[in-house]
This record gives sequence, structure tokens and C-alpha cells, in this order.
Amino acid sequence: MKCYIPNILSIIRIVLCPALLFITENNLLLITLIIGIGLTDILDGYFARKFNCQSQFGSQLDSLGDMLFFIMLLAYVIVYRRYVLIENRKLLMCVVVVKFIPLIIGLIKYKKLVFIHTILNKLSGIMVVIGVITVITLEIYKIMIYVLFFILLAGIEEILIEILVKNPDENRKSVFDMSSKNR
Repeated sequence: MKCYIPNILSIIRIVLCPALLFITENNLLLITLIIGIGLTDILDGYFARKFNCQSQFGSQLDSLGDMLFFIMLLAYVIVYRRYVLIENRKLLMCVVVVKFIPLIIGLIKYKKLVFIHTILNKLSGIMVVIGVITVITLEIYKIMIYVLFFILLAGIEEILIEILVKNPDENRKSVFDMSSKNR
């Protein structure tokens, strides 16, 4: 039973993500939902490791939940706070390109989508949540420059990993992770 908990948390994240686009007037509810979805992301991995029930399916479900969460956050910003993106459009375009390159490399090199859960990618997720909450609550838009730059660094690291390793290791911590099975 314990091994179902991480996947249930990922499924909850996937189911809740579309609600981000429908909460327009209640910032407190929106922020609560964003934090709740973010916590499911942290907790699913924690419980998978704690209960020693990590699986390929769970990893893919987690990656799908992560991708959907960030797509919905981006969609929210596009629909309700688009001026933030317009202000940072050049950096945003660089981020989009750099984050898609590892997906393309994975498809060509490994014949599948590969999502590497590096420390920088995890920190990027936290930065996105903090950035969006800051934009919503404090209307501090300059924070998005730092968030986008951090995501750009995580994407560059992911590109380097996919170029340098023979086989994908989705749990590789960084490009410098020498404990990884595929150096």
C-alpha cells in the first residue's frame, strides 16, 4: 500500500493543475493551490525514496506532473499576467529553446523522452513557484528575470549531461555527479 502513495501524489498534481487557469479572483486560493501542487511534487519523491518503491513508471508520472504543472503556470501567466512575459520575451525564448534541446537529444540519442531530475532542475521548479507567487501577490515582475536565468542554467546543464553520458540516468543530481552509474 505504501508504494501507491508517491504515484497517488503525482496523480493528484496532474488532476489539480488545470484548476490554476480557473482561479482568477481569489489570490489566496490560487497561491494555496500552487503551494499544494508544489508540495505533492516534493512529497512524491520523498515517499518513493523513503518506502524504497522508486519505479520507472513513478518517475515518468512525476515528470509528466512536473511538465503539466509548469505548463499550467506558464499558461496562467500568459493569460493573466502576460506583461511579465512580454517584458522578458527574449530570455523566455532562450529558455524555451534550451529546455527543448534535451528532449530532442533524448529522442534522437535514446529513442525516448528523458527528464533528468537534477538539483538545478528541482531548484528551478522552486524558483518558478516563488516567482509566480511573487508576481501574483507583490506584483514584483523583475523577479522573473532571475527565475528565467536559473531555468536557463538548469537547461544548459541538462544538455551537457545528455551529450556526455552514454545512457540516460533520470536521477542524476548534476553534470558533476560522479556517483551516477553512467558517467
